[in-house]
Amino acid sequence: WTFPFIWAWLYQTGTWLIAGKTPEEKFVPEFSEIFGRMMGALFRLDMEYLIESSANIFWPMLVSSIPTCLIIWWLFFLPIRYAVQSYQNRRLDKLNKINKNKSL
Repeated sequence: WTFPFIWAWLYQTGTWLIAGKTPEEKFVPEFSEIFGRMMGALFRLDMEYLIESSANIFWPMLVSSIPTCLIIWWLFFLPIRYAVQSYQNRRLDKLNKINKNKSL
């Protein structure tokens, strides 16, 4: 259920990045219809239609996926890295205390 929101975000952001301005009217393509037609063309091996129909949607989404991915990656990577590192340090401390007690 999150895919339509992600696709709309990528399309709108990509359109903004390519055009350099926000479009006057917020046009969000009907992704289910577009992907349905594209899958039909793929099954028919109609590459000409596939390239023509997907270029207007695919290019803005590809352009915006790169900065979006980098931002999301850093937003999640740093806190998770810190949490895992903190957990590992606590675990090692606990193991060191256990080993220290066993050696006594």
